[in-house]
Amino acid sequence: MRLELGTPVRCTDDAFGELGDVVIDPIGKRLTHLVVRPRHQEGIASRLVPVELAESGEEESEISLRCTVDEVNRLEPVQEVAYLRRGDVPI
Repeated sequence: MRLELGTPVRCTDDAFGELGDVVIDPIGKRLTHLVVRPRHQEGIASRLVPVELAESGEEESEISLRCTVDEVNRLEPVQEVAYLRRGDVPI
């Protein structure tokens, strides 16, 4: 599956938002989570979605999640973002 920031994200029951970012485990060198940003929902934070819940959507330009909008809203919110280069240590 090709992941591009801004790609629409759909749950099993409704559209949720768009791909805002990704989380990569620097030690395992693998994608672990998607940061999914809700659309048109004031006051709702982006959510950290385990990559195991994601699959290619019916449309090639869409990401499908194997959960409902309510389930995504119960996942951990993203409150802080840091971009680290290889070898950098978070402060």
